[in-house]
Amino acid sequence: MRSFRVGAMECRVVEHGRGQGTPEWMFPAIPATALAAAMAPHLDAEGRFEFVYSSLVVRARERLVVIDSGLSPGPLLVALDARPDEVSTVVISHGHPDHVGGLTRSGRPTFPNARHVIAPAELEHWNRTSSEAGTALRVVEQAGQLEPVDGERDVVPGVRVLPAPGHTPGHLAVALSSQGERALYVGDALAHEVNVANPDWNHFSDMLPGLAARSRRRLVERAARDGAAIIASHLPEIGRVVAAAPGRHAFVAGR
Repeated sequence: MRSFRVGAMECRVVEHGRGQGTPEWMFPAIPATALAAAMAPHLDAEGRFEFVYSSLVVRARERLVVIDSGLSPGPLLVALDARPDEVSTVVISHGHPDHVGGLTRSGRPTFPNARHVIAPAELEHWNRTSSEAGTALRVVEQAGQLEPVDGERDVVPGVRVLPAPGHTPGHLAVALSSQGERALYVGDALAHEVNVANPDWNHFSDMLPGLAARSRRRLVERAARDGAAIIASHLPEIGRVVAAAPGRHAFVAGR
């Protein structure tokens, strides 16, 4: 776990696992020369980079918020330092398996008292499928705990969902703010830190590439403007967005 604070908020990045990939696998449409130059500092001797599977737990005053449930409920339940029934809100950034795998246990919601927030377009998409996401969302919905939310809005004070579609039809990001400090959880909008300098680079799992690139650029610009710490589901480090050149940005690890 990586712990940090945003003002009075206590935040924990919960790691569910790690993996490795090649640049060509992650960014298959990018010309080899540009890809090699950007990715070279991040590769091991075998030409691979490391990524994580993670979610985020936020304690905002008396509210306990889970942002994405990860691959399974186990790591989250260990990290909570609280009972599952104390979670007040679960934000579902999108329906890919590594983000919804912890929504249910034994066919029931993992967090029995939590409202589960999702974008309407995301819910509509996965409800049409027999996927893991469709099954989990139906369990939560039948329990009366699923709440579609449209647009940009606070789900608890200081925790604000932001539409960031493209990776999936209704992908959400989450802005955190407390006592003048800010952080931005971008889910899968950023696949790797080189996406900060190259927001037009789509990764292999972006369902709507043009829309994904536009959302990615907006999030990068917002993080730079607000001085926000940036957390992404698959980045091993928390970092910040800094100006690198006119109209260009870079990711710098560390808070």
